[in-house]
Amino acid sequence: MVCDLSAVTFLGATGLGVLVDLTAHAATCGVELCLVTEDRGPVWRLLCLSGLDRCIVIHPHLDQAVSSPISGESALSRAAS
Repeated sequence: MVCDLSAVTFLGATGLGVLVDLTAHAATCGVELCLVTEDRGPVWRLLCLSGLDRCIVIHPHLDQAVSSPISGESALSRAAS
């Protein structure tokens, strides 16, 4: 499942909680959540600070997220390493 957050400029605690719940619900359905967010943007930074970048696959562009097989590793996390 792809969730495009590329237009999101602020993500608070409630939004993080929704992403955690969505990730858990998707997993119970046998689906892996994939997020799209700007590379090194505010949402990406928050996902990294919260540790969610280690639990959710993150791509910088929607076309990458849609065409890429889910690997369990964030494309942005790999780029940041």
